[in-house]
Amino acid sequence: MDIESLKDTFPSKEKIHLYETVSSTNILAREALEKAIKEAPLHHHDGSLSKQGQNLHGSIFVAEQQTGGKGRQGRSFFSPQATGLYMSLIIVPPHGVTNPAGLTATMAVATCQALEKIYNITPAIKWVNDIFYNRKKVGGILAEGVIDSTKGTIPGAVIGIGLNIMPPPQGFPPEIHSIAGAVFPDYIPEKELRKKELVVAIVSKL
Repeated sequence: MDIESLKDTFPSKEKIHLYETVSSTNILAREALEKAIKEAPLHHHDGSLSKQGQNLHGSIFVAEQQTGGKGRQGRSFFSPQATGLYMSLIIVPPHGVTNPAGLTATMAVATCQALEKIYNITPAIKWVNDIFYNRKKVGGILAEGVIDSTKGTIPGAVIGIGLNIMPPPQGFPPEIHSIAGAVFPDYIPEKELRKKELVVAIVSKL
């Protein structure tokens, strides 16, 4: 797994969570956010981040495979072993989340810019959350706000990103074969996928 050294790239190593196989990185990130909200406020009264909010903001969850990758409107995202990038970020903005749709759009733009930088391609956004390249869907964005039920606010959100960097060895399932694509149309060694560089680029662009 070429992302194993990812913790050495970011100053706050405790915010980087790496997994081989999970049901969904969004589920793990959401659980962490929900737990933190119940434990202590993420914001001070003036809207600035509390210590709890600072510790949580910018947390990254990355997996080599998802068994239950999530898409919008209850759809699934095919996430086979080692061929893509499956990650989620926890965002805790000052004053909380006021525009969840804006987070989706911002991440879509940041992801396209990162793909262009790392792989020298020009992807496009099918508004608002699908990433296309060569007329095929190569990725998607899913933003989920988490409500503080005691205050009726949304102190933070989880933004999930799923990207097909190369096709799986067995090919895409028949039900998505006509629409699913990958950054690289053919197999390349995993060490050349440059996933660690892609994660860093996405986070920096965001």
